Amino acid sequence: MGRFNGAYFSAPESYEVLPAFVSSGIFWEHDICREVLFYLGDRWDDFTSEQRTEVAQLLLQGPDEVRGDENRYASRLEKDRGLLYLQWLLLQGKALPKIILKSFRRKIAEIPDWDETFAENLTNYDGLLAINVEADESTESLSDLPINAITDRAISMQRADYFSGLDPRPFDGLVKENPRKALAALSHASKNGNYPKLLWAALLRHWPEAASLRLTGVLAERLARLPENFVVEIKDPFARWLEKWFGFGFRSSEDRMLRVFDHLMHGILEAAQNQDDPGVGHNTDRIKSPHSHATNHPVGILAQTLVRFVSSRERLEKGGIHEEFSERLELLLDAPAKSGESAAAVLAHSISQLYLLSPAWVFQHLMPRMKFEHPHSSASWHGFLSSAHIPNSDLMMRLKPTFQDLFPRIYAWHWEDGATRIASQMVVALAIKRSGGEALLQPKEARHCIRNMTNQNRKDAVEHLRRVGVESEGAWSTSVIPFIENVWPRDVRLKTATLTMAWVSLLERTGDSFLLTLRTLRKFLVPVERESHWLYSFSRAARGAPLTMKYPEGVLELLALLFSRHTRRAPYELAQILDLIEEASSELAGDGRFLRLQGLVEST
Repeated sequence: MGRFNGAYFSAPESYEVLPAFVSSGIFWEHDICREVLFYLGDRWDDFTSEQRTEVAQLLLQGPDEVRGDENRYASRLEKDRGLLYLQWLLLQGKALPKIILKSFRRKIAEIPDWDETFAENLTNYDGLLAINVEADESTESLSDLPINAITDRAISMQRADYFSGLDPRPFDGLVKENPRKALAALSHASKNGNYPKLLWAALLRHWPEAASLRLTGVLAERLARLPENFVVEIKDPFARWLEKWFGFGFRSSEDRMLRVFDHLMHGILEAAQNQDDPGVGHNTDRIKSPHSHATNHPVGILAQTLVRFVSSRERLEKGGIHEEFSERLELLLDAPAKSGESAAAVLAHSISQLYLLSPAWVFQHLMPRMKFEHPHSSASWHGFLSSAHIPNSDLMMRLKPTFQDLFPRIYAWHWEDGATRIASQMVVALAIKRSGGEALLQPKEARHCIRNMTNQNRKDAVEHLRRVGVESEGAWSTSVIPFIENVWPRDVRLKTATLTMAWVSLLERTGDSFLLTLRTLRKFLVPVERESHWLYSFSRAARGAPLTMKYPEGVLELLALLFSRHTRRAPYELAQILDLIEEASSELAGDGRFLRLQGLVEST
C-alpha cells in the first residue's frame, strides 16, 4: 500500500480531499499513523478556522468501524484513536476550536485510565498503535477443566496482553468447537447468580451453524430464564442471535421462541421507559441516517426479525399478519422515542411486503407515521426511501398526498446519506408514464417537487432521466423527452451552470437521439465557465466514434450555447472538439459560431 504524503499538496488542495480521507478506513490504519499526524501538524495552522473545526470534528467522532467486543483494551484503543490524534495535536501546541476542545475534555474525563503518553508515542516507531493485536481462540487452557471452573478461567484471561500482540479468547473458540460445553459452563455459573456479560455475548455471537435444533432449543430455554436486567446488558448480541435463529427455533417450538422474543423485547422496552436516553444506551445520532441506525438498534433488529419471518414464503402462503406477530410489531412501534423510531424505520422499509400481507394493518399502523406531524415521520420516510423501491400503485397513491410535499420538508430532517437522492429520483420515476397506465405523479405535482429541491437533488433527478434513457430501448423519445417538455420547470432560477453540466452529461449518452434531445434541451442550457475535463466524451469515445463525428453541426450548436461571447477561458477539450467538427464537416469551419469558438481557444 502506498504511503500518504501531505507534502505533495498545498493546504487548500490537501484540505479538499481531507474530509473524505478521514472518513475512509485508510486514514486510521496503523502503518500510516506517523505520516498522517506529521501531515496534520504541518498543515494545521494553514487551515481556516472552519476547516480546522470540520477536521477536528471528524477526529472527535473517531473511526467509522470499531472491531471487537466492548470493554477490551485493544478495542477501546481503536475506538479512542481519534481522541489520541487530537491529544497529539495539543501536545504539539496546536489550537483546537473551543467547541471541539470542550467535547474532547468531556470525553477523556469519562476514560478512567486516560494517559496522554499514549499520544506522545504515536509518532515513535515503537508507539503503541504500531502493534497489531490478534485474537487467540485456542481452547487449550479450558479443555481439561471441569465445567464449574471454565468461566472463572475464561474471565481471568479476558484482558488482552496488548504488548504481546495476542488477545486470548479461549471461550470464543470453545463456543465454536463445543457449544454444548460452553453453554453448560454458563448454565452452571448462573446457578450461583453469576452472569459474565462478555462470555454470554461470545456464546450468542459465535453460536455455530452446525449446532443441532435440540441444542439450540436448550439455549433458547436458558435465554428465556435470564434475569431481565441482565438481558438488557446483552441486548445487542441477544437481538442479533434472535434475528439469525428465530425462524430455525420456531420450527421446533413456536411457544418457546416467542417467549424468548418477549423476554428480550419486554426487557428493552422497560429499560427504554425508565431511562432518560430512550435509545437504551445507544450513543448514535439517528437523525443522520435513521434506517441505518435502526438496523443496528435492538428494537429495530427485533422488528426486522419479525418482518423477515412473516414475509417468508411459508408465511406468505398462509396469508395475513397473524395476531401473535402483529401485536408484537405494534408494541415495538409504540416504544418510546428512538426505540419506536427504529421500529418505524424498519417497518416502513418493508412496507410493500407488509402491504401484501395485510393492507388494513399497514393503513392503520404505518400510514399515520408517514404524516409529517407524527414524531416517527422522519424515520418512516427514511426507511421507505432507503428501500429504493416503488410500491404497487394502490399503496403509492395512498402515500402520494404526503410524498408530493416531501420537498422541501425533507431537508429539515438533516439526513446525511443517499435517501434524499432516492426521493428526487423517485419523483422522476413516478412522473413517467408506465407501460399500459398513467403516471402516478401528474406534471404539476412533479414540477412542485422539482422546484423545491436543492440544485444537487435536481442534478440527481437529471441523472435518473439519463439512466432511463440508457437502460430502456426507445426511452429517449417515449419517456425522457416528454418528461423534459411537459414536466421539467422552466423557471429562470433553475437554469444554472451546474444543471447545464448535468444536462450535457445526459446528452453524452443519447446516441441516435442526440439531435432530438438537444432540440428539447436548448431552452434549459446556459453558458458555463469551467476548465476541467467535462466535455471529454465529445472529444473521444470509449467505443466507436464520438458524437462530434456523427453530429458535427449539433455539437457545434451545443458548444455555442455553452460558451458565450463573455466566456473568458476555454475548457481543455474545446480545441480537440473543434478539430473533429472540421474533420467531419469542413464547411462548418466557416460558420460564425465555429470562428467565435476558435477565437476563444486561441485567446486562452
